[in-house]
Amino acid sequence: MPRKALPRLLLAALLTAAFGLVAALLPNTPAAADGPVSTVTADFSANNGTGSPYVLGGGINTLDNPSKVDALRQSGVTMLRRDAYLNDILPNSTVANYKNNVNNIQDPSTWDWSKYGWADTYHSRGFKVLLIMSYDTPWLGYGCSGCDYFSPPQDFDVYEDIVKKIYQHFQGKVDMLEIWNEPDLDHFLNTTGSPYQGDNLRAYKDIYQHASHAVRSVDSTIPIGGPVVSNPTLTSWATALFQDPNIPAANINFLSYHHYSTAANDVVPTWKSIAAAAGGDRPSRST
Repeated sequence: MPRKALPRLLLAALLTAAFGLVAALLPNTPAAADGPVSTVTADFSANNGTGSPYVLGGGINTLDNPSKVDALRQSGVTMLRRDAYLNDILPNSTVANYKNNVNNIQDPSTWDWSKYGWADTYHSRGFKVLLIMSYDTPWLGYGCSGCDYFSPPQDFDVYEDIVKKIYQHFQGKVDMLEIWNEPDLDHFLNTTGSPYQGDNLRAYKDIYQHASHAVRSVDSTIPIGGPVVSNPTLTSWATALFQDPNIPAANINFLSYHHYSTAANDVVPTWKSIAAAAGGDRPSRST
């Protein structure tokens, strides 16, 4: 049965580059002692249109001080991207103990949320928040040496239950959700000792399928996206998501990738064409 094409947002997520604009609004120092000095002036009193709240954003994992959050908001930044690490939140356990609810481990009120007060801070300041459902826990992975929490889950029923409950904790405070981060890199998705050995894309498609299914079981509208690859040339990952019969069209709402080059980000049309080929009308964004 063909999948129904729904509107999706194409998110060309070079999020870290957005901070370049913020930096450009601050006093500039020469790159070398004899280098040129340049300045730029920004008039924040001017209003040249409403634009999109997702245009100027950044990825950051250390911004917790409320006064610094306020300063960033006042600079014009409207969106922040940050991780929710499963390994931070879940206590140490085993798959069997989780399934048997040993020590009430299935109850998220017993989990450690101490590192995640930033979600309330960002939300209360009016930021749009892109939450990354990041990685795994060592006990849910395949136990390979050096994998830490970057192994794919060995039990997707347990993984779905965890993802669902983590999302419910943040529900109403976040505006978009990414699944994993840079799964094309072995040090972020280590398939050693798993059935996916050496096939990161196949592992990621299963991870995306189950994570998005878990979130959709409690929220039908939050935009979910990927593949969050480290290189904008890896458009085949986006095509693979759309073509996977196990991933409903309603669970792919935007595409994201990272672009670390200083060269112009001229691959947006390619990503847009992939999204368009899957059906639906998608605005695009590049930062």
